[in-house]
Amino acid sequence: PAGANVIGTIGLGSANSLPSLSGELNRVYRDSSGNIVEILNTPLALIKNGLPCLGGGCASAPFAGRSDSLMPYRENLTPHEVSHLLKKAALGANPAIYTVCVNQGLSACIAALQNYQEPFDVSAKALEVAEAEFYSEGIWNMNGGRNWWLTQLRYGNPLRGKASLILHDHIATSVDPYDGNGQTHHFVKEHLDLLWNNSLGNYRTFVKSWLFDKANSRELNFVDNHCGLTDEIGKPACNENGPREYFELQLTGTKDPFTGEAVYSENDVVNGFSHALSGFVDWTTSNPSYAGTSWDAGLWYGSTYGATEVFAGTPFHTYAIFDYDSFTDYVMQVHTQPARYLAYTYFSRLTGVAPTSQIVTKLAAQLRSTDYNIEALVLTIIKSQAMFSKESKRSCVGSPVENLMFFMRTLDLPLERAPANVYYWVRQYMSDTGHSLLAPPTVFGFGECFGHNGPSDGSTFLSAQRFLEGPYRNFREILDNIRYLIDSAGTTFTFGQLMPFPGASPSQLADSLALRLGCELSSPERNALAEYLATRKDYDIGGSNGATYPLDWDPETSTYYSNIVNSKIPGAIEILFAHPCGSMR
Repeated sequence: PAGANVIGTIGLGSANSLPSLSGELNRVYRDSSGNIVEILNTPLALIKNGLPCLGGGCASAPFAGRSDSLMPYRENLTPHEVSHLLKKAALGANPAIYTVCVNQGLSACIAALQNYQEPFDVSAKALEVAEAEFYSEGIWNMNGGRNWWLTQLRYGNPLRGKASLILHDHIATSVDPYDGNGQTHHFVKEHLDLLWNNSLGNYRTFVKSWLFDKANSRELNFVDNHCGLTDEIGKPACNENGPREYFELQLTGTKDPFTGEAVYSENDVVNGFSHALSGFVDWTTSNPSYAGTSWDAGLWYGSTYGATEVFAGTPFHTYAIFDYDSFTDYVMQVHTQPARYLAYTYFSRLTGVAPTSQIVTKLAAQLRSTDYNIEALVLTIIKSQAMFSKESKRSCVGSPVENLMFFMRTLDLPLERAPANVYYWVRQYMSDTGHSLLAPPTVFGFGECFGHNGPSDGSTFLSAQRFLEGPYRNFREILDNIRYLIDSAGTTFTFGQLMPFPGASPSQLADSLALRLGCELSSPERNALAEYLATRKDYDIGGSNGATYPLDWDPETSTYYSNIVNSKIPGAIEILFAHPCGSMR
């Protein structure tokens, strides 16, 4: 049970005791009352090696967790495990949280993420940089909306930031049609609020609010689903598009990921979902503040025709008078698939591991017992052994926005509009990488790594990058402009702030940057990075190969120390960004 004191013991299986083959060695976990809470078969390799990895993993070996276990991982984390956790679950957090995680362990790390203290009034800054992009005063547009969200992702709560990106990719609604448009401009900000405010909240509350999200209701034709009226031949005037997408994208998916069985039938859509989810109306007035979506009982199927049938031929079959509210409650309380669907989505997105059926079942049970509390689900996953398994390091092409935010947060790189507009280059980077926030290509999202449609390598991000130089050129521009920034405390940023200590050598700097970013470099890679930092090339003298000269990294004797720092450190960051540890997750 949650919060139980879990004790690892060893038991020999038999036909009458533990659920395993007779004679196999098992790890039996009990709670503080002695009740068995989990039984894991011990791999033969561990038996052969004297069972070195019981309970929360090996005492010192990195990534010693089991990919098929939700049991808590050990408290002490290696620096690479910390970088791994913060990259996958918290956009890199910040240097202070990294230090807490390394020095104080997993529980303190999670607490630091939950209790994150904003460095300043992030909401005020987000609004300020958003308004700077408006075409006219008070009229929201896409660039303003993206500036607002990028500010939250860079400086706001990192756990919420990652969770908001999962929701964004999961619901995949575009607000591009409302870019600065009179009566509908506020759809942009309201959609952002929906994502940000609900990212660690109650999923049931979120999906009901999603039905009234003005951008979504128009994109999916919810406002055209008027089953309470009749068409020209006397049939209910239903539109199936919105109800179908709501059910298969937000509630259950299309099929069970393990059995492959369809979750619903076409009859459910035509004669069930479209009836229950009818009555939404698109309305506008002369006042821009009042354009939007509402629900009209007179356009609702139930007010005219009464009860409707759903899930015929399944254990969830019923015949009732459903509106959008009662239908959502029925599906989430009675149908087994919504909780399993969310469990699969969040586990795979956070760990990078395709979950077993047993893991999905356990997480689904937790979701139902907590009334779909997203934060509780996220915390269970990121504290688990699966989060720190070798399988969780499996590579795929990472979300470009997440990768960039990881670098900016981990290295504490500032995001400002003046005196250099780094926001502009970040937006260009998003466009060139095929991950333009607030404008997914389809209702199925971006094809992100390990998304709700099953394991993926994220290759759609690569296919969108027709000119692969684009993302790296934009990243270079971001770094070039950062050196001119003045942070919120009035301090001019210099790359010298990334030195591990005054007078550090190029080799020590290379090791420090790689460690902070979780890059496990091979010996040749590490030597090449150190050599890059330690030397310069003069092609005027050496011709095509260039002549190599050592650089003086001693701040006491080097005439050009600041120039060396401000040119070489960004170059090293760019090298690591292009390395698989920067572009993959």
